[in-house]
Amino acid sequence: MSLTEAYPEKKLRIVEIRSGREARRKLNAMGLHIDDFIIKLNSSKNGPVLLKNAFQDSQILAIGHNLAQKIFVEYE
Repeated sequence: MSLTEAYPEKKLRIVEIRSGREARRKLNAMGLHIDDFIIKLNSSKNGPVLLKNAFQDSQILAIGHNLAQKIFVEYE
C-alpha cells in the first residue's frame, strides 16, 4: 500500500519507492530509504504527510501528497 493509504501512528517499513531518480535522491537526503522503519503521524486526504523515523528521536518530515503516493510501505 502507499504511504497515503496507511493508518497514522503505526510503525511502517518502506518496501518500495516508485519515483524518478531526482525524487529518490531527495528522499535519501531526507533519510528515507528502502527497509527503513517510519511512523506516519497524520492522516490528510490531500495535504502533506508527516512522518518520523521509528527508532530515533528524529525530526518530523513533511512529504508532499503526490510523492507520498509513490512510497510503498507495509505494517511492521
